[in-house]
Amino acid sequence: MEVDKLAPFIETKARPGDVLSEKHHQSLFGVLQIVNAAVTDCAYDENSSNTLTASAIASTVHGYRTVLYAHLAETEKVIVPVLRSYFSPEEVFSIFADILSQMPKLAFGSLAHHLTGGDDGVTAFNARSLVTPRWRFTSSDTIKARAEYRVKVESKLESLLSGDGNIKM
Repeated sequence: MEVDKLAPFIETKARPGDVLSEKHHQSLFGVLQIVNAAVTDCAYDENSSNTLTASAIASTVHGYRTVLYAHLAETEKVIVPVLRSYFSPEEVFSIFADILSQMPKLAFGSLAHHLTGGDDGVTAFNARSLVTPRWRFTSSDTIKARAEYRVKVESKLESLLSGDGNIKM
C-alpha cells in the first residue's frame, strides 16, 4: 500500500530514489515470511514437543524487527525531508489518511503499538486531524486498534517466548 500510493504521490514533485520501490521492500517481506512460517509451524503442531519453537520464533522476530526498524529509519531519513520540502502538511496527511484507512485493522494496530511515546504518541499521531479533515482517526479508534493488536499478536508472542503457554490461532 505504501509503495502503491506514496511513491506515485511523491514522484509528482520529487525523485527520492528507490527507497519506496518494491525491490527495496523485498528484504522486509522475506523476513516477515520467515516469521510467519515459524509462528505457523508452532501454532498448528499441537502434538509436537517442539523445543525449538520459542528460540526459533524469538530469533525470527528479532530478525524481522531489526530489518523493519532499519527500513523505517532509512525511509524516514529520505522521505520526511522530501515530504517537508515539496508538500504541504495538508497534502502529506491527506495521502497518509488514504493509506492508513485502507490498512487492515491489525496492521493499523501494529503501527499504533510501535509509535513512540505511548499515549502521548497516539495523541500526537491523531493531532493530524487538525491539519486535514481526511484524517479520520480518533484517539479512541487508535487506542482500540492498538489494544486489539496487543491481544491478538504481542501477548501471544510474549507468552510463547516466555514459555508460559502455547498460542492458539
